[in-house]
Amino acid sequence: MNSHCSLNSMEVAISPKAGFCVKSRAGQLKVFLNIAWDKRIPAPPAASEDVIRRAMTGQAGSSSDDDWYVPVVVSEGRKDTDKAGKPALVFDCVFHPSLKTRALTDLDFKSFLIELSLQNVEAQSGLSLSRQIGTPNIASKGKVMSRTVRIPQRSEESSSERPKIEEIESTSLSSTPQSVAPPKGILKRPKLSWQIKQQFDGDTIRNVFVIDVPFMTRTLHSSTTLDIEPHRILLHVPEPHPSLDLDLSDPAAASAGAGLPPHHLERFLPLDVPNARAEWRVAEGKMYLWV
Repeated sequence: MNSHCSLNSMEVAISPKAGFCVKSRAGQLKVFLNIAWDKRIPAPPAASEDVIRRAMTGQAGSSSDDDWYVPVVVSEGRKDTDKAGKPALVFDCVFHPSLKTRALTDLDFKSFLIELSLQNVEAQSGLSLSRQIGTPNIASKGKVMSRTVRIPQRSEESSSERPKIEEIESTSLSSTPQSVAPPKGILKRPKLSWQIKQQFDGDTIRNVFVIDVPFMTRTLHSSTTLDIEPHRILLHVPEPHPSLDLDLSDPAAASAGAGLPPHHLERFLPLDVPNARAEWRVAEGKMYLWV
């Protein structure tokens, strides 16, 4: 298991039970979403029917207490094939089982969960998924995989905050922390920009990532989470603000994606997780991460 630098979270093993399957497309590529259930995923907060209905139609509540959200674990895509043997991608979207009965009896609510799943797969993968969907007569495309996820610790101080969930270990899967707000169209959130350089940290020159977070406030900072792995940085900011999932397992690809020379990042890896240190500079709108 990779080393982590994490805040206010705990690891749990989940073994999701398949619910139903949704078929979409990204261009010519078929994409299957397995909607599944596991009791270890945090349940949505208790809310009135009016609040839930507003969430389903994308209407914001009159206060933060009226905003209803749905925690979900979304896996990375795994390769499969369709009936014709053509390449396809499969994602698992795992919710708390308290949503199961309503999803099976309320078509509007089922459509709501499907849209949440589509949006979160898009946000994580960068794919643009068609809303012309099908529901194959199968519980899942392939087996819904067991895995380990990181969920928030329950406490008096944090009970009102939206849960952040991160999948931290699986043979082929790893996902971004998710806290799902009601859908407000299919526009993706903007990505955070970053740069890496060398800078003094005390008397020592160290590598430092500088991440632009111009919207950061002290209140928002208290509900933001940061996870660091030897080849990954996960910075999750509550919606609707953008988050950062920086996968450095392929330094050349990460360099190209950031507009850097092909092998620029290789000399900074692996990240120094045990000695990592983050500093928020709210006035500057930046986070400095020494690794």
